[in-house]
Amino acid sequence: MPRDRSVGPDHHLPNILTYFQHRISNAVAEGLNSKIQTIKANARGHRSFEGFLCT
Repeated sequence: MPRDRSVGPDHHLPNILTYFQHRISNAVAEGLNSKIQTIKANARGHRSFEGFLCT
């Protein structure tokens, strides 16, 4: 029988409370990663980086 992979909020509670204690997050890193993924998605189909720059 497959195991249920869903996790309740109790599992994430320590991480949520840590955010409120330290007020830091990885939002900047996630935003940068999103920009990189967008650039990579737009570059699909180009044979080279130079070809991507010309369009």
